[in-house]
Amino acid sequence: WAKAMYIYAVVAKEIEPKKEALKKAEGELKEAKDKLDVKMSALKEVQDKVRGLQQTYRKKIKQRDDLKKSIAQAEARLVRAEKLTGGLSSEAVRWAQTAEKLEKDTVNLTGNILLGAGFISYLGPFTAPFRAKVAKEWVKSCIAKSIPVDPNFSLVRVLADPLVVRQWNIEGLPADNYSTENGLITTIGGR
Repeated sequence: WAKAMYIYAVVAKEIEPKKEALKKAEGELKEAKDKLDVKMSALKEVQDKVRGLQQTYRKKIKQRDDLKKSIAQAEARLVRAEKLTGGLSSEAVRWAQTAEKLEKDTVNLTGNILLGAGFISYLGPFTAPFRAKVAKEWVKSCIAKSIPVDPNFSLVRVLADPLVVRQWNIEGLPADNYSTENGLITTIGGR
């Protein structure tokens, strides 16, 4: 028993500092684990922030690309709009002239239609010079009676559809005024 007690005392002397070292190491380990847990939670927060920033970055890149596309489309539309407005501005002069002509035609409508009806009804069988002479006399008569009429009355200008006349010319009708008048008299006249 004494020998066992002696061995126990010797072992206890060796083990006691080791036990204390173990307790101290376990305490340090617990502290280190606590610090590690704090650092791991901080790392997780940082990783979450990084993921959020990456998602935001991808969204912003997509927005940038969409904006670039929109800018390119807007620039293309702007170029086309400039071409269109340039083309339309050159048409403005023609439109102004057409509006002025239509305004005059509106004023002279009564006399022009009166002469057109008389032309179709009575001047069909006559020659071009005779038609021109009679039309001038009728214009003078209308002016004398205060009937508004175009002083340069032309049956073709008053009653002809330019597209129809062009089609007639394509189909072989001569492009002179007399032939076009004959075409109008034939198509509009009821006899």
